[in-house]
Amino acid sequence: MNIQRQLYQDLAQLPPQELARLLTEVLPYGEIKARMDGTVVLIHAYGLRRFQSTADLLELGIPEDDPRNEVFTATMQSLVSEKIQNELRNHAARVGTVCRDAGAIEVWEGPRKAWWVPVACFEGFINAVDSHIEEFALLRDRHLVDGYEELRREAERNYTASLRAAWADLASANHHGSSLEEYLESGLDYFAQRFPTRKEIKRDIRMEMEIVSKSLPPLITRRVEKMREAEVDALTAEAALRRARANREAEQMQ
Repeated sequence: MNIQRQLYQDLAQLPPQELARLLTEVLPYGEIKARMDGTVVLIHAYGLRRFQSTADLLELGIPEDDPRNEVFTATMQSLVSEKIQNELRNHAARVGTVCRDAGAIEVWEGPRKAWWVPVACFEGFINAVDSHIEEFALLRDRHLVDGYEELRREAERNYTASLRAAWADLASANHHGSSLEEYLESGLDYFAQRFPTRKEIKRDIRMEMEIVSKSLPPLITRRVEKMREAEVDALTAEAALRRARANREAEQMQ
């Protein structure tokens, strides 16, 4: 049996007043109206620093106070061209312009930047952001996936050059504890473990859109619209009554 379906069937058996009370707690009327008027959307970009040389030799088992950590960090090159990485980051950053052009308004969802999308703009917004995300994926594949073998060879050359520079600095400071060959072998073993596969690149470097609050079903929307119309009618009638009362009082004072 579907446990979720059973839960909703059990709730449907509650007495009407109890069910109404429960719905009020779970979905207050104010939130229902907010969902009718717009939707909050989050857009995430992942893996933009995937190839940055932030790791040091701690992962190779070298103590934190070992001078090779500082030397290696100072001499390590990015595994992939900065031009490629900047192009991906710049494309991801342009999503803000895409959102604004589509009619969305920047808001905050807790600590994260989000976008409030009016109902009238929602379809165009989704299409624009989906297109931007697809363009990001195509850009990533063109630079990092399609020519993967050459990308990896170039990264390994960069990594080897950094290892050689680090070892030379250590040797000049009398901090070398191993031969150059041993140093390179250890470092390249680490490289082989660290450099991502094609599959990992596609998984880790991506953009996603997350809808925080979805639009309400048409049935609920229609019911709320009728309630809004009733609210307007009631307020209009109340205002007319106040005007009539004020007119009567003014006539009596004459």
